[in-house]
Amino acid sequence: MIKTVTKRRESFPHIIRKEAQMEIERKFLIPDVYVKELFERDAERLEIEQYYVTVGTTEERYRRVNGDCFFVVKRDTGSSLSRLETETPCGGNDFEKNLPEKKGRIIQKERHILRYENLKIEMDFYKGELSGLAVCEVEFDDENQAKEFLPPYFFGKEITGDARYRNRNLALNGLPET
Repeated sequence: MIKTVTKRRESFPHIIRKEAQMEIERKFLIPDVYVKELFERDAERLEIEQYYVTVGTTEERYRRVNGDCFFVVKRDTGSSLSRLETETPCGGNDFEKNLPEKKGRIIQKERHILRYENLKIEMDFYKGELSGLAVCEVEFDDENQAKEFLPPYFFGKEITGDARYRNRNLALNGLPET
C-alpha cells in the first residue's frame, strides 16, 4: 500500500527517492446523495493540487499536499487495477517553477481518508473546474484482495477501468459527460 507522506519538507534531506511501489486500487463515484454526509465525517484531510508534465503509459506530475511538494511518476502495468508509482519530495518552489511545462489544468481536490474494514478509503472532493466530482479510491495489498472487495453502501458506480476518470484525463479533458 502507498502511504501518504505528511512530514514537512524541512524534515527531508535534499533529495529522497522512494523505491517504486505497486499501487493497487479500485475507484468509485460517490453518489450525490452521500457527498454531504461523507464530506462532513471526521477524517484526516489533505489539500491537494497537482498537474501533469508527461502523459501516456508513463505519467509524471507535480503534486502539492498540504503545502509539501512531490514529484510523482506512475507507469501502467497492463492491469486496470495496478500501476507502478515512485514519489520523490521536491523543493519548495518546484511546483511553481515547473508550471510552464504543465499539460492541461491544475487539479485541486480535498482528500478525506477513512478506515473501513482494515482498508484505507481516500475520498476526493474536487474543486475549481472539476467541482461536483466526488470519487472514492480503495488501496489493496494485492489484486486478489481488490477483486474480492465488496463496496460499502455509499459507493456508487465503479470507475476503476474508465480512463475518463483518471486524474491525467480530468486534467486534459475536464469532467466526463455522464
